[in-house]
Amino acid sequence: MKKITLKLFSIVLLLVVTFSCGKKIASDEFKINVTVQPEYEGYALLKKFENDKITTIDSLVFADNKVTFEGKISNPELFYILLPESKQKAIKVFAEGGAVIDVNVNADSVEKAKITGSKTHDLYVSYLDGQSVYETKLSEVYDKYVEAKKSNADEEIIKQIENQYDSVSNEILAYTNKFIEENPKSVISTYLVQSRIYYYDYSELADIITILDESLSGTAYYDYIKRQVEILSSVQPGNQAPDFTLPDAEGKEVGLSSLKGQYVLIDFWASWCGPCRAENPNVVKAYNMYKNKNFTVLGVSLDDNRQDWIDAVEKDKLTWHNVSDLTGWSEIAKQYGVMSIPSNFLIDKDGIIIESNLRGEKLLEKLAEVLK
Repeated sequence: MKKITLKLFSIVLLLVVTFSCGKKIASDEFKINVTVQPEYEGYALLKKFENDKITTIDSLVFADNKVTFEGKISNPELFYILLPESKQKAIKVFAEGGAVIDVNVNADSVEKAKITGSKTHDLYVSYLDGQSVYETKLSEVYDKYVEAKKSNADEEIIKQIENQYDSVSNEILAYTNKFIEENPKSVISTYLVQSRIYYYDYSELADIITILDESLSGTAYYDYIKRQVEILSSVQPGNQAPDFTLPDAEGKEVGLSSLKGQYVLIDFWASWCGPCRAENPNVVKAYNMYKNKNFTVLGVSLDDNRQDWIDAVEKDKLTWHNVSDLTGWSEIAKQYGVMSIPSNFLIDKDGIIIESNLRGEKLLEKLAEVLK
């Protein structure tokens, strides 16, 4: 018995010494241990969302297939781990203070990375598990749509498939909103809203910001959403449309204020945007119908390629003022809270916003109403 007791004591002592010698992680620190298989000799980038964009904050070279990122955080945060040489998507990891997180990944299938050590990330995985049912349905509907287009199916059939797609998309949104309501203090909720922000209109975002806990104030995603609500609030009907000046294709500066005295449709679009190009014929129709009734269009392109922009203007017969600074998603678009295109704002003779996002027949109906 004595021999066994001494042996057990030795084991316990060894465990105590081993634990005592291990480095303790403070409550505001985190570690992310990344292990890649098979043999990988590249480097890894650690990124996060700040200043309204994804920014690289660290870069490490692998040694024995491993790297360890360390840092301090006051609240749980989402980090992106990128393996540039693998040409795969970034790995999303929700880190939290006091956590040592292990990321085990195959360089050829990063989407299957196994991530342990973070309760926040575990919650995110549970959200994804629930969402996967809807994503599968959405993928099936999309495949039906592609097949219908290839086979030149009847427009009515295509419309039915599009309605199915919208229906499943709404199911995903409802599932996401339920998660947000149940987890108002989680950074995951703010990430989900920010990453899907183009799905929400002003009133929906304004409601969501009241649901999210103010303890998240100061975090990147929460602050982004709050700013977006403030911007959208400033461009609601009844407010003065923000003035701006941009160059046309010949380099001549065109200001919104120079069109004062006319009803103006400020139309945000781009040559690379399929839905925009599909909507252009409707805008052309509206312009031709009402251009002699004190109505005009100011096309604001979010292109970054001058020739593509000019070619699209000519091909789609956009004969009104067309302007662009060729910077892509320009500051003007951000000033108007534009999160997706096509997007437009109808303003009156004094520059007051009448309504936004008028498309197809709705645009014609509104113009008939205000220009009667």
